[in-house]
Amino acid sequence: MARFRSNTATVTPDAVNLAGGKAYTESPKLELVSLVLTSFVQDQYYKSAKGQLDRLAELVTYVLAQDPMFPAKAAIYARNEFGMRSISHALMGELVKQVPRLYNKSAGCTWLKDAVAKVVRRPDDALEIMAYVESRCPIR
Repeated sequence: MARFRSNTATVTPDAVNLAGGKAYTESPKLELVSLVLTSFVQDQYYKSAKGQLDRLAELVTYVLAQDPMFPAKAAIYARNEFGMRSISHALMGELVKQVPRLYNKSAGCTWLKDAVAKVVRRPDDALEIMAYVESRCPIR
């Protein structure tokens, strides 16, 4: 008989993974962090690079509404602790693209400026972020 474990209820899988097996649904924050820390923005067996970037944009939109600074902190963590470049550039690009629409443009977002400064460690990092924004919403 279990002495310390009194709750024996089991959690059942509530989703299907890409391979068709049983899986558990992740929260949007957990899915965002998982995507950011495991993606090299390359085609994989079950996922395309474009599909990963599209999902990243969806997750950023959803998480920004709940916790605006969370995606910025995730980008800083991924870039500085894990050395993830392309995905942190894409995440910062999404923030640069989406945050001004959510907040008053004249008020400015100092936290976003600080986040970009913490992600940009090399000169080409800033160029990659700009290139991402341009590729996702071209200026005509």
